[in-house]
Amino acid sequence: DLRKRHRKGYRAVRCMVEGKSGRLIRCPDTNKCSACPYGKKPEERDANIISWEQCAEDGYEPAAADDVMETVMNLCEYEQIRERLHEADPDLVRMVEMKAAGYSVRQIADELRKLPITVYKSFERIARIGNSCREEDQ
Repeated sequence: DLRKRHRKGYRAVRCMVEGKSGRLIRCPDTNKCSACPYGKKPEERDANIISWEQCAEDGYEPAAADDVMETVMNLCEYEQIRERLHEADPDLVRMVEMKAAGYSVRQIADELRKLPITVYKSFERIARIGNSCREEDQ
């Protein structure tokens, strides 16, 4: 949601210029705003800022904390999925734990000496294993 708002805000400050077909389009990113060929100066543009305070003012509220029983159930489910991941490949467990600790995909790839695309595909595999584990429980 934040990325969507950011892109919307970013696109909103781009000038509308005439495209190849004659219709109005957003000014291409290749045009430098300080030397805009269409005459709009950077000082006249709105700032593109997203803040948590603004989200709260707009009515966004984070989800309430889970109750203790639900947290325990989630931990039990995580342990089952973790065992499945470890059986499939111990690196999958490390990837999940590193991602939960705030590592980026690039950092995980560097740490495990893998290509970033391999890490992305591994996360897809992790999701499939997790979903199949959940389906079996139901």
